[in-house]
Amino acid sequence: MMADELVVIQTVSQSGKTMVIQKGKLDGVSLGQEAVFVTPKISIVLRATEVNRTYSLWQVADPDAVIPFNRKEIVIYTTSNEEALWAGNSYMMAKLKEAKTTRLRNYWLIRANYSYALSESVGDTQTKIESYRTGAQLEGLFSTQLNKKVDLSAGFRFDYETMTQKFPALSVPTQRLFVIAEATYNFEEWHKSSQNLYIGATIGAGISQTVIDEVKIGGTSSILPSVRFGLHTPIAYGKYSLLIELAVESISTREKHPDGFKQSTNIINTKLGLGLKF
Repeated sequence: MMADELVVIQTVSQSGKTMVIQKGKLDGVSLGQEAVFVTPKISIVLRATEVNRTYSLWQVADPDAVIPFNRKEIVIYTTSNEEALWAGNSYMMAKLKEAKTTRLRNYWLIRANYSYALSESVGDTQTKIESYRTGAQLEGLFSTQLNKKVDLSAGFRFDYETMTQKFPALSVPTQRLFVIAEATYNFEEWHKSSQNLYIGATIGAGISQTVIDEVKIGGTSSILPSVRFGLHTPIAYGKYSLLIELAVESISTREKHPDGFKQSTNIINTKLGLGLKF
């Protein structure tokens, strides 16, 4: 590791006594090594207590001290106390300021949802169907940070749903494939925690296929919109993130029967989702 280097805090413990950075043995970090972590306002001495190839766990050298940094914060790492405490270290401070203002990341997102229809209507008359509809959804998206609060994503979604009707007894499967786009707003992380709540909206357009008595009917489908509320929890030292979501969405489908008859279906879904961000 260089004498002075910018590092990103991966996570900070609830006690504020330890933190993790993505630097390990490959970067020259050794067990028991002491270093100073610096921002323009404060510096603190930490000791490496656990080190693997790519990550290291650091503990405050002073038992009475508390780590003053937050997860994802960019700080200066230095092995020279004199350099760290010298206010005239303008070059590294300038690099720190630049990194804080420009560091945005891209990531992939995989999400699976279980859906249950709150309501369903068919046709222009909006006649309600005495039935229930459940389904599963699988999504894959590429995301980028517009800024520290807002993420924009685009990708694909596959749905498989089954409408079960009691009188007369009928089970109708539907498959859909969407191109989707979504925006997510991230709230502030909880104090001394890497978790945060978020809210988002998704729109989509695609194709659908329904099978009724072995007859396939196809058409178009749209999501206008899906509103999500979730919890973001980093795992594996911040390398991955676990997402737990609740969502409500409106799906509109227009399908054409082989005889030319066109049918529209409108569904209001509630969903429980589990995602992995990497």
